[in-house]
Amino acid sequence: MKTESYNILSVDGLKLHFIHWHLPNPKAILVLIHGIGEHSGRYNYLASRFVAVGINVVSMDYRGHGLSEGKRGHINSYSELLNDINTLFKEIPLEYKNLPIILYGHSMGGNIALNYTMRMCPSINLLIATSPWIRLPRQIPTWLNFFAKILNKIYPSFTQRVTFHSSELTHDLAVLEEHGQDNLNHGFISPRMYFEMCKSGNYILKNSEKLKNKTLLMHGTLDCITSSKATEEFSLKTKNFSTFKLWDGMFHELHNEIEKDVVIDYVIDWIFKNINYDCV
Repeated sequence: MKTESYNILSVDGLKLHFIHWHLPNPKAILVLIHGIGEHSGRYNYLASRFVAVGINVVSMDYRGHGLSEGKRGHINSYSELLNDINTLFKEIPLEYKNLPIILYGHSMGGNIALNYTMRMCPSINLLIATSPWIRLPRQIPTWLNFFAKILNKIYPSFTQRVTFHSSELTHDLAVLEEHGQDNLNHGFISPRMYFEMCKSGNYILKNSEKLKNKTLLMHGTLDCITSSKATEEFSLKTKNFSTFKLWDGMFHELHNEIEKDVVIDYVIDWIFKNINYDCV
């Protein structure tokens, strides 16, 4: 597998770190969107599994993350994220123009992938959202929500490190150790980003009829970071287009769990059962 990386420019002039995992003669191209507080480099193993079966992968660190520019954990508006994904799609190499495109998003990236598909109607073949941030599993305290609303009006770019236990990501201790030593990860979020993500999650549930692509939704039963019930609720609203897979006993990062290869095998099998080469 070959890996290339370089900077691309967002519509408002930020340098965004782009990465491309590939081998010759692919059968499809997968566009990968990472989660909040992390970066595309954490997906090297997942990308290698896709590339090994003929699915080349492109990704980027969206603004405020990884090696890209922008304040850590802050956006001015949700449209900035959608524009960044537009920029990523435009960077797909020309030699892939006749290949099926699969959009894959994890956590906050799952939220972005769903919103991008439902709002922008891109020419994608399949959509995959793992542990998507549609809702949080528990409400934040009323006093904290009130304080955050005030900050969102007077100081929307203020960032605070979120109380977060990395042990809730995966059961794999080696992954947790690597995560803790990775300086590109961060735990910051601004009130503007928080409320924009909440609104975008509500959009997903309230506009389910806009989903017209074959979609795989996955969640772990022990996910304490995003709500599996919200994902299941969305799957019921979109049952004509979506497949919902609930992974018993798994945490948030399904692709980094101890049994990650079982999960990835399931995803690959679903892709090749559902991909439609006639729609390219």
